[in-house]
Amino acid sequence: MSGQGLFTESRLEEFLQGKLALAEQTVATWQLPELDSDLARLAAETRVATIVLHRESPEWTTTDHDDGSVSITAAVPFDGSPTLLGYAAPEDRDADPVDAVVDGHQVLLQTEVPASTAELDRALVARHEVESRLDVIEARLARLNAACARFNDGVTTRLQQAADARRLELLPQVALDDELSGPV
Repeated sequence: MSGQGLFTESRLEEFLQGKLALAEQTVATWQLPELDSDLARLAAETRVATIVLHRESPEWTTTDHDDGSVSITAAVPFDGSPTLLGYAAPEDRDADPVDAVVDGHQVLLQTEVPASTAELDRALVARHEVESRLDVIEARLARLNAACARFNDGVTTRLQQAADARRLELLPQVALDDELSGPV
């Protein structure tokens, strides 16, 4: 399986603060009309969409190997940013990554079932392994989504503060422009 692993990066805060810093830098370049018209759009673009895993509808594939073992893969769809699944919530920063990868908008969970497992039990063994890993993923996603929700809650306030600071920078220039364009 190829793709991005789950929860391999421990720097979620850096990722989120980087998004906010870029937005604040954008505000710092705006003129007065943009401060009034574009702030809500920029806040919406800066917020991070939380991840929703659709574990009720996985797509299962089976690959038979020459040694009699079987690889069973569950492709579980999700909504949200695939990039975000690469980060661990602050509470999980020291936890091991989850044995799964992201491919597009699917989480791929693969399990190997040895040849010694009875053929009728293979699907049950694979399903149990996948369900167990999905439980871990959902618990980690809940904490990741909570961290993103806290970030999202502060985006508008922080960008409004940046806009207010920019407005204060621009006021002397606006006053000078008004004075220079006044009657002679």
